[in-house]
Amino acid sequence: MKESTVVLIPSLSPDEKLISAIREMKDAGFINLLVINDGSAPSYQKFFDEAAALGAVVVTHTVN
Repeated sequence: MKESTVVLIPSLSPDEKLISAIREMKDAGFINLLVINDGSAPSYQKFFDEAAALGAVVVTHTVN
């Protein structure tokens, strides 16, 4: 069931907790992770880049 589940993670101005949550979900067997950058400032891009490096699909909205 986890293989067919999509986990949607809306995120505005994330911190390291986003990365921890993604790692925990992957460790639990979830593979389809969709992170929405909901208008975060450019200074938060590093967290979205790391989420993508961990296998999450990242979609960006330019404004919240």
